[in-house]
Amino acid sequence: MSSQPPLQRPSDKELREMARRAQKPRSSLPNIDFSAALQMVPLLRAGLFLIAAATASYVSQLSLSPVYGEIPSALYHDRIVTGIFFSVWILKGLIKKLSWKFSALIPVLVLYTPQLLNYIFRYSTEWGPVKGPIITEGVTYYPVLFLSVYAAATLTEFNHILFDAIPAGISYAVFSIARSTIPDILRNHIGSSWALTRCGLHHVLGSVYAVLSPSLLLASTIAAIFHSANYNPMCSWTSALNETLSASNHTIIARHESNTGYISVLENFNSGYRVLRCDHSLLGGEWQHPPAGFEHMNYAGFKEPIYAIFVIMEAVRLVDPAPKNPKPRALAVGLGIGTSADALIKHGIDTDIVELDPVVYRYSKEYFGLAPNHTAYIEDAVEFVKREAAKNVERKKYDYILHDVFTGGAVPASLFTLEVFEGLKKIMNSDGVIAIVSTLSYPSASGIDLPSIFIPVQWYCSCASTSEGVFHE
Repeated sequence: MSSQPPLQRPSDKELREMARRAQKPRSSLPNIDFSAALQMVPLLRAGLFLIAAATASYVSQLSLSPVYGEIPSALYHDRIVTGIFFSVWILKGLIKKLSWKFSALIPVLVLYTPQLLNYIFRYSTEWGPVKGPIITEGVTYYPVLFLSVYAAATLTEFNHILFDAIPAGISYAVFSIARSTIPDILRNHIGSSWALTRCGLHHVLGSVYAVLSPSLLLASTIAAIFHSANYNPMCSWTSALNETLSASNHTIIARHESNTGYISVLENFNSGYRVLRCDHSLLGGEWQHPPAGFEHMNYAGFKEPIYAIFVIMEAVRLVDPAPKNPKPRALAVGLGIGTSADALIKHGIDTDIVELDPVVYRYSKEYFGLAPNHTAYIEDAVEFVKREAAKNVERKKYDYILHDVFTGGAVPASLFTLEVFEGLKKIMNSDGVIAIVSTLSYPSASGIDLPSIFIPVQWYCSCASTSEGVFHE
């Protein structure tokens, strides 16, 4: 039988180490290294600064459009934004020498923007539609963009003029993608809640920036928030709103922000007309009582429109020879206040209406008396035409089509494509009539020969332009 060696007693140092290990709390979880995740935090913050700046670009344009119009507001916006973006990367070395936390200013500027706009818009007539948007955004949005890009640059830079081209290019890609996608995400939700109004979005962005760059300067924004909630007519319905309008004999009856713009109903209590406004455009209007000298035109159940074009559109039903269908159907693409569509309905024509903006449709019924016996499709007309034209059975067929989508100082290009017009041809009877309101001259400016699309050779078509007269027959 072999003998075992005697057990060796641990040293005092080993005993102390064993005691120290025994005192540590035991866990069944694996030991995770979070160092890599922590290194991603600056990149995440940089991305959020850029996305917030891209959102602020859209909100700024939304805020300018009721005053200057959508097209003038955007005239130089993209070029200035691009110039500022890359100027920051070029100048950031000089800015860093100032050794100040400039990002702390961003939430303050954003939260004060509604107040600045309320004051600056008073000079819109003096500045005009070209200089006005540039000056206004130079005080409101462009400083926010500059500081946002600078904050993102300091979080992603390599501190080398050549290597910095890599994060600069990636940052611009993130910013550009956000600028192109955010409007599509938000557009159809504008006005659905206070947070998704022009004023509300400024406050949401201010809150996001406050989280990204907190500082004691945020205490100074309490006055701005209080003013927005109680006194700023851009943010809330205040007595000051109609007090200002009353100087020009107008009063605002209703207003609401929606997916096509800032929708409002105004009435001139001196001359006696009422209009529907979308941002900078008049969608239509009518006299509440005949103007002086036209009292003989006071017919029961009829209010004279302020624009003759709306009556002219109704003339599709007077074309000779008329469509053979004994029960004709009409399609109105774009509603406005509903003058033409309402006239067709009152003449017993089964009428469908396609209108993108639910607020425009609601106001046309509430404030302009659109007849109720019609079918309304509150959707994009492009999708409506595409869906109906693709049907082989139960395809809608119309004898009259009114195509009037003028707004914002122009017409939407998406509704003036070859695909849309060919789709309209498919849903129109062969002897049907279409009336189109456009700022384009066909076929020269658009490249689309409308008569050749709609009218067979043995028939005729006259297309009239207010600037050029009849140019095709």
